[in-house]
Amino acid sequence: MKNWIYYIVIVVVAAGYFGCSSGKNESSNNKGKTNDQPGTASSPEIEYDVVRKWEIPCGGKGGVGMEILVDESSTRQEVMNLARRIHAEYDTKGCIFFSIYDSRDAWLDRLDAMNDPNGKKTKLRLSENEYWKHFLVDVVRNSSKNIDKVDWVAKGRNH
Repeated sequence: MKNWIYYIVIVVVAAGYFGCSSGKNESSNNKGKTNDQPGTASSPEIEYDVVRKWEIPCGGKGGVGMEILVDESSTRQEVMNLARRIHAEYDTKGCIFFSIYDSRDAWLDRLDAMNDPNGKKTKLRLSENEYWKHFLVDVVRNSSKNIDKVDWVAKGRNH
């Protein structure tokens, strides 16, 4: 199986090690553009969908994890603005862990890899290069480990 699936699994395991293990898991189809609903992150620049959201216990400090889809036409600047806005919106949380994708197939490949950590059953939709073009942003905060970052991780994306 592809080595990059193992990389994804390692990232998630590391997040658990740093106290960002997920508690309650919920899927959602929140479409963001306004901030009318409590707990819904939004940005006026681009629309997005929260495709998965879960609570993170974070040693009693509370936290949230999210997986977000944006349109593939969104620019790097727009996506980073969205990431920083959501990061700031959850400023009171001890832990946050979220990823932004511009491809449902890339997100589904990641989700499938998480459900098949040994990589034996997962049939990938995208090549490794395509996956890394569409996995755009990784955001991690763990206040107890002094980790707080918003990183652009896409490779080979031209806009």
